Amino acid sequence: SSIDAMITENGIETPLGVLAIEQVAKGEEILAEALDCFQKGGNPTLLQQLSSEFFTNIPHKFGRNKPPVLNTKAMFEEKEQLLELLRDMVTISSQKAPKGTKEKKNQQNVLFTKDVDHQFSSLGCSIRYIEKNSTEYKNMANSIIESVKNSHGGKPPTVKRIFAVEREEEVKGFDHSVQNEKMLFHGSRIQNWVGLLSRGILLPKTVVSMGIHRTDEGWLGSGIYFGEADTAAGYAQSGKRSVKYMLGVQVALGKMKDYSKITYGLKSPPNGYDSCHGVMGTEFYDHEYVVYRQEQR
Repeated sequence: SSIDAMITENGIETPLGVLAIEQVAKGEEILAEALDCFQKGGNPTLLQQLSSEFFTNIPHKFGRNKPPVLNTKAMFEEKEQLLELLRDMVTISSQKAPKGTKEKKNQQNVLFTKDVDHQFSSLGCSIRYIEKNSTEYKNMANSIIESVKNSHGGKPPTVKRIFAVEREEEVKGFDHSVQNEKMLFHGSRIQNWVGLLSRGILLPKTVVSMGIHRTDEGWLGSGIYFGEADTAAGYAQSGKRSVKYMLGVQVALGKMKDYSKITYGLKSPPNGYDSCHGVMGTEFYDHEYVVYRQEQR
């Protein structure tokens, strides 16, 4: 809602035309340069120039108001999240309707279509509803309760629905040899779910290799982070229906290295270990579990 754009059968249309991945990449490039300037002290003239270039490349709804200068950490984080969402939306909008759907010949943009089968197929993963009276549902609901007990205790999140999500490449690539598999949880903002379902939870270095600018690094370095259910629910954000979404993920932790102090800069676990664990009650408020290989989730 913050950008000056409209979803049509042609794609995401802006005053500059249909939004292309190259335009998003240019926005990421300008934003990265502006962030670098900001972190070095922020030359006001240069920041104003780069901010103007960014908002020209990624049109926003300012009306008659002058575009702001990007000069706070919160503003940069907000625009990075926006660009990541736009990249995901532009990527899936190129998906064509699958055979057997009711899609019109010329209406192939998944963002514009009302064909639910087309929308789900564009994500490239299988999504299956789990019946509430099934053993599978009860086992997953119990996993959430036990996870909260293993954390801070208290009332567990109220489960509304459970879906089984499977990405074929992740199933085939999962490394069972690591062992010590544990059901852990991952919460995220509503706008991140197009990316989570279409490309999975990726290592920061993999995301960067796809052209997405990332500046975030967790307390145990650049890995994939998981937590207990109450922690994940805290990271999730409600949408318009006041419902949060979180992933329950089977994670191969192997031999864990426990940390009581925040340790930035890790790219892998120490020799002889397969994962890292920030121990709750130390410098870590919550349990934090980190793996550094995508084959472990």
